[in-house]
Amino acid sequence: MIYNKSRNILTVILLFSFFLLTSGFRSARLTYFVKSRILYKGSFFIVVLEHLDKKKKYRIDFIAGSRTNAYHLKIIRKQTLKLIAIPLGSPDKARLNLVENNEIIMQDEFRLLEKPVETVSVEVKQQYVYPPAGLNKQLWQEQQLVQSVKSILLDKIYFFQTPVRAIAGVTNTSTPFGYKRIFNKSRTNLHFGADLSARAGTPVHSVFDGVVKLSRELYFTGNTVFVHHGDNLVSLYAHLSKISVTNGQKIRKGDIVGLVGATGRVTGPHLHLGVFINGLAIDPMSLYEILK
Repeated sequence: MIYNKSRNILTVILLFSFFLLTSGFRSARLTYFVKSRILYKGSFFIVVLEHLDKKKKYRIDFIAGSRTNAYHLKIIRKQTLKLIAIPLGSPDKARLNLVENNEIIMQDEFRLLEKPVETVSVEVKQQYVYPPAGLNKQLWQEQQLVQSVKSILLDKIYFFQTPVRAIAGVTNTSTPFGYKRIFNKSRTNLHFGADLSARAGTPVHSVFDGVVKLSRELYFTGNTVFVHHGDNLVSLYAHLSKISVTNGQKIRKGDIVGLVGATGRVTGPHLHLGVFINGLAIDPMSLYEILK
C-alpha cells in the first residue's frame, strides 16, 4: 500500500518544526504558519494549521486581485498542511482567508514578487502551431480530459512521505517555467512547465508516490502521463517516447513512468515536467527548492 502513516506523520512533524522558525501566529484556537512572507508568482507555499475542529468544515481562500482559488481541507490532523499555488499573472499583493463553517476566522496578506522571464523563439512543425480544422473536436476533448484530471480530489496524501529526488539523466533546464515562447514567429504562449534536457530513451521517474490518472498520447504533448499525488497535487510527464504505466496504477516515488522522447510539439528530445496544485500550474523547480 502506498500510504505509510507512520512515515507520513514523521515527515509532517519535521516540516512543522521547520515552520516554527518561519512566520505565523498563535491564538486561543488556532496556530498558523507559512514558509515565507515574500513569495514568487508561479510558485507555491505551504500552510500549516493546528487546533482545527474535526467536526467542522474548513476552506482556505487564496485571493489575488479578482481571482479567488478555494482549497478545501478534507483531512484534519493535529498538524494540517496545505499546498497553495500562486498563479502567474497575479497582482503584487494577495490575501489568504481561513474559513470555518462559512465564517472567516483568520486573514493574512502576502507580497508577491515577479521572477524575470525571457522570450524564446521556437521552430516546430506547422501543424502544431495551427492544427488542421478537422482536429478541433479532438483537441477540445483532450483539453477537457486534461482539465478533469488536474481537478481530481483524492483524500489520501502521498507526497510528504519522502523528499523529491532529481530525475535520472537530466542535466539542466532548457526552457524554464513561465518563459514566453514564439512558435514559428507567429504564435505566442507561456511555458507552464519545465523542459529538462535528457537523451532520448532516458528513464523518467515519478517525483512522488501517487496514482496514474492518465497515460496516453495527446496531440500537443505526445505520449503523456499524469500522476495524482493526493490533496490536489498532480505531476505531468510529456513528450515521452514510451509510456511505462497504466491508468489507475499505484506507483512509488522513483518508479519509471516512461522514457524521454520527442513526441508531440517539440524541437528535439526532452522531458516536459509539469506540476499543478488545485488545477493551477506552478514552477516544478520550486518543489525541489522547498521539499528537497
